[in-house]
Amino acid sequence: MKRPILGITIVAIIGIALVTGYFLIERDSREILAGKWPQPVLIETARPSLRDFRLSAKWIGRVESRYLVKVVALEEGRIISVDMADESAVKEGDLLFSMGGSRINSRLSYLKDWVASLRRRLSISAARVKRKRQAVKQRFSSRDELEGAEDALARIQIDLNKTRHDLQLLNNLIKIRSPIRGVFTHRTVNVGQDVEKGMVLGYITDPRHLRIVATLFPGSAVPLQGKTAIAYTENRQTISGKIIRVLPEHSPAGGTIVWVESKEVNHNLKSGETISGEVILKTKRAALAIPQSAIVYDKNKKQYIFVKQGKGYKKQEVHTGLKSGNWLEVISGISGSDEVVTKGAYELFYRNFNKTYRVPD
Repeated sequence: MKRPILGITIVAIIGIALVTGYFLIERDSREILAGKWPQPVLIETARPSLRDFRLSAKWIGRVESRYLVKVVALEEGRIISVDMADESAVKEGDLLFSMGGSRINSRLSYLKDWVASLRRRLSISAARVKRKRQAVKQRFSSRDELEGAEDALARIQIDLNKTRHDLQLLNNLIKIRSPIRGVFTHRTVNVGQDVEKGMVLGYITDPRHLRIVATLFPGSAVPLQGKTAIAYTENRQTISGKIIRVLPEHSPAGGTIVWVESKEVNHNLKSGETISGEVILKTKRAALAIPQSAIVYDKNKKQYIFVKQGKGYKKQEVHTGLKSGNWLEVISGISGSDEVVTKGAYELFYRNFNKTYRVPD
């Protein structure tokens, strides 16, 4: 007896729920039709805006010194000390390397001994001249003898001066110093290594005169010389420069390589730093623009928009140019006074909008 009663109760509950749901749906439908609830906006229109557009190409590059000065060995010999740490700031004249080796040591020893010998000979010759001068005064010696002694003294003095000069020159040549103020970098030799005269030992870069060596893919043949390049640093700083040279060679991937220079580059970047940015290829100001949502495409990729006209909307083809965010530059197809559909364009395109979508009375 209990089971029939339980079944009747469940059926009654289900029936009540269905009837309640029906009445609630009917009430909501009447309220929507009466305008009590907001109806979704299917079509929105607006006039074209005036906006600035620019065409740019992304680049990535590395900062380097415009002036990279070679440090070379001025004599054949051996590196006996590296006197400056790699990547150190140096002043003009700072000692970078000291050289030695058997050849240099033999030459130094010879010149020092020869200087000592010439100094002794000079002293003896000077004393002889002094004696000859006294003898001439006392008529014990002739004027010719005095002149011969003075000539010998002069020759010894010349030889001594030359030998001293050679010794000082060799000492200067084996002490290799920085030719300019900058940063000592790219050292190529180590202590104990034998080097030939003219061999490159390292480089000095000038940190006050920098450039960015940038690689980009500008696409179509666009003249890059003189274009503005913008660099973005890690701390979100913007640095501006000019392309001062387009190199004839290309990167392994086929990219165009350019040099970017400016005072901002000199003052804000460091040699060896990797940086990226963009090159402004073309700029248009106050151009007629519409949002991307206003454009529809047919199967042939032609672009169309819908313009409000009387009680309905007219489809017409447009041609666009540059893009900025969600906005497109309009080259032709509309005027600034047209009311363009900015929302619902695809609904109009794919339906019979003359019957379905009319401008409200």
